[in-house]
Amino acid sequence: METEKSLQIIEDMINASKTNYKRHHGIYFLFWGYLSIIVVSLFMILKNTVGMPVANYVWGLFFLGFVFNIYQMRRSARERPVVSKIDKMVAKVWLGVSIGIATLFGASPVLGWMMLPLVLVVIAIATYIHGAILSYKPFIFGSILMFILASISFYMPSIDVVLGLFVAGIVLGYLLPGHMLRNEKDDV
Repeated sequence: METEKSLQIIEDMINASKTNYKRHHGIYFLFWGYLSIIVVSLFMILKNTVGMPVANYVWGLFFLGFVFNIYQMRRSARERPVVSKIDKMVAKVWLGVSIGIATLFGASPVLGWMMLPLVLVVIAIATYIHGAILSYKPFIFGSILMFILASISFYMPSIDVVLGLFVAGIVLGYLLPGHMLRNEKDDV
């Protein structure tokens, strides 16, 4: 009987975390997904019209996204009555990912555009962990698709193809699962 009660408590925590995600954290996957698509699109347009040196400045929009993300996290923390252990674990995973991505952006002069498949791998790892913690299969499947697209990207000779695969990974791993979760009923 104790085992069943423990399992029920764990399941309740996971369901509460899913509800928290939809109400308070759903904006993050969608925000970063759409911001990534906008940044990559702007980069491609600028690269083809004014050249790479100017186009590279567009990546700075991710820093503004990070500032917005911090603001949004603080605002939603004030609105939430309870923060579960699962919510804290997920937050720590994404903090680690943020540090990893910042490191990759810092190494971009050496890595060049091969940085994008590495970023896709890093976010795929975190998305997989996030999906596993929440027992949410669309994030797990989306992250696997991101891994596959990142693997293919390493062998592409053109930055335009790599950018297209990156956007496809974001759509399949962030946006589709993010919208699916937000559209579920609250009684997860």
